[in-house]
Amino acid sequence: MKKLMIRKRNQDGFTLTEMLATVLIMSIVTTSIVAGVSVVRDNFKNVQNKANAQVLLSTTVAELTDRFAFASEIKGGESSNPRFLLDIGGQWIVLKNSADGIVYQLCKAEDDPANFGKYIVTEDTSKAPALLVTKEAQAGLICYYDEYTYSSSGYFTIKNLRVYEKEGFDPSHPENSEVLAKLPEEYSIECLNGSLTPR
Repeated sequence: MKKLMIRKRNQDGFTLTEMLATVLIMSIVTTSIVAGVSVVRDNFKNVQNKANAQVLLSTTVAELTDRFAFASEIKGGESSNPRFLLDIGGQWIVLKNSADGIVYQLCKAEDDPANFGKYIVTEDTSKAPALLVTKEAQAGLICYYDEYTYSSSGYFTIKNLRVYEKEGFDPSHPENSEVLAKLPEEYSIECLNGSLTPR
């Protein structure tokens, strides 16, 4: 009987205290891993947003260059946001900011003084405002600018072109949102065949 008792006492195993200590250590390690993954995920999202913002900025500049470089007539001179005639399709357009990004809007017939500067409101989608860069390409971001001008030296200048995260962006107070990417304060694009015409 004594041999049986000794054998039972010598069996290896964990005490309750050792088990609780192990569980506590495992929960601390698990919590640290989960917190670390969360921080890494947030940092990755920020880096990805900034990279996407740079891509959107480059795409927007390429699109603006296409529009501005091939304008054949410009109405408005040094004034803010002049309208201009595109050689491609012969349409008068003006650029403007919208809730979805920069759009280009077709203008009323140039030769109708009563409608000068007014925008077409039509169900014809070919004449509705069109996004300069597609929604898919913007990936939850929005491009915004203050104004563009045209100078008699033959350059369009766009002021403060920048990219924001679309969610929570308020166009009336852009200064309250974080700028993810931006151009220098003024960015000029040469108009290859444009000519300034009186308003």
